[in-house]
Amino acid sequence: CPEYLKRSCSGPSGCAKNILMKRRQELFMNEIFEYISRMAPEKALSEITKVVESLMADLDSEARERFLMNLIAQSEGDKMAGMVHL
Repeated sequence: CPEYLKRSCSGPSGCAKNILMKRRQELFMNEIFEYISRMAPEKALSEITKVVESLMADLDSEARERFLMNLIAQSEGDKMAGMVHL
């Protein structure tokens, strides 16, 4: 069983189920990404914002802060990468 799934494995059949579930989640996330990628940027952000608002409501303040800091850090990295190409 892969290390990241060991905590939730309950025997060989449980591990196989977890691996299958993880693969399905990855495929589903890829489908969502492809769907959103076909939207106009403004529409995509509008739809993503609805989901993020819902998820943020379920997080504690530390998790929200961590998410926002990671988002800002990614944005700053994108700006730096763009400047390098100038």
